[in-house]
Amino acid sequence: MGKSGEFDFSVAPGAEIVSDSRCFVCGMANAGGLQVRFYRMGDSEARAVCEPGRQFAGYDGLLHGGVSASLLDEIMIKAVLASGRLVVTGRMNVHYRRPVPMGRKIFLEGRILRQRGRVFETEGLITDGERTLVRAEGTYVELQGDQRQRLMQSLGAAQEPQDPSQ
Repeated sequence: MGKSGEFDFSVAPGAEIVSDSRCFVCGMANAGGLQVRFYRMGDSEARAVCEPGRQFAGYDGLLHGGVSASLLDEIMIKAVLASGRLVVTGRMNVHYRRPVPMGRKIFLEGRILRQRGRVFETEGLITDGERTLVRAEGTYVELQGDQRQRLMQSLGAAQEPQDPSQ
């Protein structure tokens, strides 16, 4: 926790970006999730590497398109979190260029393209290391007031060890 009881989202370049332990994409305590770790690559960029398990397949041997969209949403949110801002998804457009094969590592990149007040326009990519497989553009809105406070409390609670008897 930072000053005045607020969670500090800022991390050094290369450091892991905060996650909610229950999140489908980045939650390490979510046994049914993807459990992806995201890293800050600058003030407005994030990256990750993952190899989704077979349970995330759509057609045999291919990653489900909805899972690709979830990964892109998360990498774009993490790019904004890297700048120290807490946002929620406003809109996202996904462009499926090539199928995402299972059984291989994929690379995620997210970056802020523009900011207008509380609104962030972002780009996210899933690549195989050489080619773009899926690309997205997203619009994210910074939370304020009670909504921000509730989400920060949720994130703070998610960072603390949970009592397994509950």
